[in-house]
Amino acid sequence: MFDLHAAALTRNNPWLRPLLTVLGHAQGQGMPLDLLHAAALAVAPEFRDLPVPPSRNETRSALRQAAFYLRTTADEDQRLLYRYFHQALADHAAPAADPQTVYRAIREVVFPEAAGRPDWARAQPYLKRHAAGHAVLAGRPAVDELLVDPDFLLHADPDYLTPCLSSASSPQAVHHARLYRTTVTHHWNRHDLAARRSLLAIDAAAWRDEHLAHLIAEAPLDHRPALLAPRWSTGHRIDPARLHTLAGHRHPVESVATAALPDGRIAALTGDRIGEVLVWDLLTGQRIGRLTGHEGPVESVATAALPDGRTAAVTRNELGEVVVWDMGTGRQVHSPLAGHIEPVHAVATAVLPDGRTVAVTGDHRGVVRVLDLSTGGEIHPLLTGHATSVGAVATAVLPDGRAVAVTGDANGVVFVWDLSTGGEIHPLLTGHATSVEAIATAVLPDGRTVAITSGWRATMVVWDLTSGQQIDRLAGHATSVGVIATAVLADSRAVAVTAGNECEVLVWDLSTGRKSRSLAGHTGDVVTVASTVLPDGRHIAVTGDENGMVLVWDLMAEGRIDVLPGLPDPVKAIAPAVLPDGRTVAVTGDRRGRIHVRDVATGSRIHHLSTGRPEPVKAVTSAVLPDGRTVAITGGQRRNVGVWDLTTGRLIHAPNLHLGSVEAVASAVLPDGRTVAVSGDASGRVFVWDVTTGELLHAPLTRHDTVRFVASAVLPDGRAVAVFGSRWYGVSVWDLATAEEIHPLFAVHDAAVEAGTTAVLPAGRAVAVTGDAAGVLVVWDLTTGEAIHPPLTGHQRSVHDAVSTVLPDGRTVAITSDWSGVVIVWDLTAGERIHPPVAVAASMPSLAATESGILVGAGHDLTCLTWHLPSRDSDRSPR
Repeated sequence: MFDLHAAALTRNNPWLRPLLTVLGHAQGQGMPLDLLHAAALAVAPEFRDLPVPPSRNETRSALRQAAFYLRTTADEDQRLLYRYFHQALADHAAPAADPQTVYRAIREVVFPEAAGRPDWARAQPYLKRHAAGHAVLAGRPAVDELLVDPDFLLHADPDYLTPCLSSASSPQAVHHARLYRTTVTHHWNRHDLAARRSLLAIDAAAWRDEHLAHLIAEAPLDHRPALLAPRWSTGHRIDPARLHTLAGHRHPVESVATAALPDGRIAALTGDRIGEVLVWDLLTGQRIGRLTGHEGPVESVATAALPDGRTAAVTRNELGEVVVWDMGTGRQVHSPLAGHIEPVHAVATAVLPDGRTVAVTGDHRGVVRVLDLSTGGEIHPLLTGHATSVGAVATAVLPDGRAVAVTGDANGVVFVWDLSTGGEIHPLLTGHATSVEAIATAVLPDGRTVAITSGWRATMVVWDLTSGQQIDRLAGHATSVGVIATAVLADSRAVAVTAGNECEVLVWDLSTGRKSRSLAGHTGDVVTVASTVLPDGRHIAVTGDENGMVLVWDLMAEGRIDVLPGLPDPVKAIAPAVLPDGRTVAVTGDRRGRIHVRDVATGSRIHHLSTGRPEPVKAVTSAVLPDGRTVAITGGQRRNVGVWDLTTGRLIHAPNLHLGSVEAVASAVLPDGRTVAVSGDASGRVFVWDVTTGELLHAPLTRHDTVRFVASAVLPDGRAVAVFGSRWYGVSVWDLATAEEIHPLFAVHDAAVEAGTTAVLPAGRAVAVTGDAAGVLVVWDLTTGEAIHPPLTGHQRSVHDAVSTVLPDGRTVAITSDWSGVVIVWDLTAGERIHPPVAVAASMPSLAATESGILVGAGHDLTCLTWHLPSRDSDRSPR
């Protein structure tokens, strides 16, 4: 019917024929008229070559004639978008036009810059969304052409570009695709153009691509380049093996499994602590579904293909029951599988020799059951032998064709069961002195079927399942190994992918027993892993961590590249210091009690110091002693403070002062020349002590609540003061020489005070800047105790850190960060924001100001940003 009517329409108006063809290529909500017009002229050059080619008005009139088959929608720039009302019509019409011709025609509509390159900043929204999609249809060279253009990377819509990244083929395009995946594809603020510019520039610096970092930072937004440009950034999250970041969970991911869907797509199923179960296309990294109605944490999940062609997921619910889901519909196949009296802790699936698909489950009492997934019935009487809770289950097929299950319990005992008969194949396998935490199986290149088991210790055991003998032990993790998956790579190597209570994932060659590579990029402990093969033949692993991050890895990708190494644990505090030899260094503390010193000019490591206690270093500052030594002063979780010589890396002394966790520390020089430290703790007490001797100067200053920040300043009359804030008791100013409170500052904040700093304005006025849990900042005059501006607003989340500095043009500014990873620079004299905010990859970034810029510690990485100042008449933006 459509063809007959279209033929009649095109007989009356031949120009409608190429338009109907090009409409089949419209993506999303439709294509705007000017692009339809250009593409139709390209696919039908006989119209373009007429003495008077069709005009856009004629195109608009022709589309009205076909209005019955079309749907129109207004785009964000109010252009009208045209598309067929049903995808079947588009699929029918599209083959008549060459996708490459369509792509070239619509790309030429982008306004050119003076240098001849497309000006993607001025491109219409349709092209920012769909140019990459058209390029994929046109072929890999077209995709490469877009990806090597930094301006396109900056302005393209991330949600539409991300699925196209896997089509990159040239070395530079592949490099840019990897760089783009590092943060932008999944960052919560990726749709903000200024945030995208800072994320791309910082990631380019982390990949050691200084040229691209410079081009991105120089790209003007509202005719202005970035205020802060990256000098260097460490590369904890940089790994060529990283394919996708699956962003969707807001709670710890507890389990992951992979499956082949009936339509041929390879999917991952991820479950978290609150019962959210998401389904992902592993080729594109896009979410394609969810399982609705899951009750409680998703602690175990497995997948299987049912005999009727459906793909099933098997999970345990809040009551410890086994639930079977249809991954196609997202609904339960039948009621929870019965049989277990105690909660189920582990589940795996297998196909029996007779074709039945089964689940093997282990519960808290040590009972193992084999359940038919199609009927929900039990195949065998319960398998008994374990004396305590079964926490790990895996399945395998032996060389003789038998399907077996391998189960491990809390006593470190492992059983191997014949799934067809329900009988025990081997006497119990012992090799673990503690509970078995994880089991996986694999087939080695020599044909042997093996199981890899792990316990609370860092060593894994490899067993020959035919003989029941231990054949190897794998050692290399620093902590206990909690998850294992296996894969057979394209080069026939059998590998194990393992993780423990740490952020690093290790890959092992099971034939040699050696570690073949590490995968770094997680920001929390990795708690689940699975593996599969994509339709294009790539062998991948999927890993999930306690922060809700799920990463997809190409197990055959090249090894780690040469980047500045990140930090082994997330940054908790950061401070700058200048050594006697003139070098500026960054001092950072992490959650395991380690202190790292880096050269700010190069990012290279100078010292690695340890408090000797594996608890967080929560506060860091620096000072210069009267004898000229530069020291770092640190505060930790267990009431400890320390003074470190930054030249030698040695601990000078550690005064025993605090009764609670040290939350904040600052340094000051008293009028008599003594260098003092001011440290505040979780019990609400603030101590002032001599940094050289470690002696206490006064009785503690008490605020009756956790001290959130401490800062020091010198008033115009010469007094050295400390400003400190507590969560519920506001902000106060104390004279450090006399230990007397000068005045409290609590007239403006309506939420808990979280961060603060001090500064001196060009007129000589000493001020404090304090930020609260509502994201509001207040600037106070320290002499009068009065706010000098209305509250500054711009942060959408709680303020996390605040520092101050003087710009090269003489302006005094505060730099503040919030829980969402947004960094804002404020002009303290004018009381307004300078430039759009800077975005960083991780939440709750710590800050430090240097002579040339700022240091940002976020997650496992440290970034050095330098000032890049525009002209004074164009650098202000609304608050």
